[in-house]
Amino acid sequence: MTSFLFELTKSLCRIFFVPGLVLSIILCVASFYQTNYNNIPEITETVDNGKLWSYSISGRKTWAPVHKFAWKNDAQNLTDALKTADMEKPPENFEEVFRRKLPEKGVKKVFLDCGANTGSTYKMFHDIWPGAEEFQMISFEIDRKLRPYHVSFVNHTSVVPMAVSSTNGEMKAFMEAPWTPLNTKSFKGRKWGGGNLFSHDRKVFREQDKQTVPTFDLSAFVTRNFNVTDYVILKLDIEGAEYDVIDKMLKDGAFRLVDKFYLEFHPWQPNGWSKFAIEKLKKRLKQKKIAWEDWEMEYPLITNVEKFSPGVFENPPEPKPCLPITGGSIRLAIAVGMNAQKAFRLVSTILAHNTTRYINIGLFLYRDFITAYPSLVRQWKNEARLVIGVRGDSPKPRDYFLKYAFEQEHFMMLVSTLRQLLEVTQTTTKNYLLDFEGNSMLENVLKKNGMIINGPNVWIPPKNVNKLPPDYFTKENIHKIPRLLQSTYDQIKPLVDRWRKSPDLSRVPTIVFDSDFDETWISSGFFLDYFTTEHSAENNMILTNFQRCYN
Repeated sequence: MTSFLFELTKSLCRIFFVPGLVLSIILCVASFYQTNYNNIPEITETVDNGKLWSYSISGRKTWAPVHKFAWKNDAQNLTDALKTADMEKPPENFEEVFRRKLPEKGVKKVFLDCGANTGSTYKMFHDIWPGAEEFQMISFEIDRKLRPYHVSFVNHTSVVPMAVSSTNGEMKAFMEAPWTPLNTKSFKGRKWGGGNLFSHDRKVFREQDKQTVPTFDLSAFVTRNFNVTDYVILKLDIEGAEYDVIDKMLKDGAFRLVDKFYLEFHPWQPNGWSKFAIEKLKKRLKQKKIAWEDWEMEYPLITNVEKFSPGVFENPPEPKPCLPITGGSIRLAIAVGMNAQKAFRLVSTILAHNTTRYINIGLFLYRDFITAYPSLVRQWKNEARLVIGVRGDSPKPRDYFLKYAFEQEHFMMLVSTLRQLLEVTQTTTKNYLLDFEGNSMLENVLKKNGMIINGPNVWIPPKNVNKLPPDYFTKENIHKIPRLLQSTYDQIKPLVDRWRKSPDLSRVPTIVFDSDFDETWISSGFFLDYFTTEHSAENNMILTNFQRCYN
């Protein structure tokens, strides 16, 4: 009997071995995932002044205004919980918080950003407005998903998730759904974020994305918090709700407290205002002599931005004293990148060289460098041998730089760059250095606004790596340096020869030292040594002033 059972067991094992093994593996894997799934850290809850909840997922702590919720082994529950968090009502004391950040005495300078979206208004305001850091900004935006865009701002009360309106209360609002690959077509190739109290396009703003949002009376807010001695800038971009708000402000006389008014009308929104009523409202504004500037953030469009006092094109720097040099055919310039330490090292080395004692040198700065290192920029501005110029807002890859063809943004970039230079140094400039040649749109914007495009240029190191020997990148510095110097000479010599046949003082060949590269600094002194040699003089390779001398 025992033998029979043994043989039967062996037969059954042969028959069911493979399926049993597969089943065992499946059960093991399922058990493994179930075990790990259950071991995911639960969302823990703590309270910060009764306002903010802290929750932790997989050990990563995050802060957000959320309600109590717990992990239930269901991803959908987490998604629902976070949606609930977004719906939490805003603090009722936002006005009190705002007041505490204003000066107790003197003029209050305030920017009311109504329809803040991603905070692009804040960014632009601080890029182009004279003395922007003196203003306190409060932003109103009903789409809570956009709050992270605002967290880095300074002089900023908060982003208040309330709808700007003519009444206090609540209202249903359409929220733009989060982007997914499935809704690109329904967004019509656009993604702007935010919400609307009214929806003219139900494909983008759908019924299922409706949320109840609190509203507040902007007119009452203005009259409660400001007086005629304050300086208040108001921006209204509230997707069709502006008509009721303006109507209420006219009735309350609130516009007497507003010094600058930016406005975008949305006549296509189904808000109950007819074309006749809208035109009548505009006439009332004009009768009250209330002026406004058109606001189009997506373009962007701000009227006369270049003329904000002092105007960025109206304050050219005085020529610096220098020693006129006759017969010179090569200028020097330094393209400052975003590394301040490397830039300081390179500028200091070049200024300390004997060949630069009696010439001035171009120094080109990005807007973001000016903003980040104002003290260093002021130090350079006070150096008699440095002629300050600009090179745009920030570094960009070559393909991006050459293909970008949005004229209005090129213009705003130029204005904001010059504005930052003017804020830091009290002078502007006409000198501009292109990182790459070939963007005709940018070049046209620069010429249209009286900028001088520096060139022709030979960069150290070259922008085109094919200008370097094939083995350049495999060598240590002692072998790199002569290769880099030879490449520079081979590029600048033909430009000098052509220029001497037909001299043009506005197009003197220029060697541009790029500060972001270590080999620029290590080779700079060796290259300047060349201009002390007889070979330099015999070949008409003579340094001259970057900016002409007038004294």
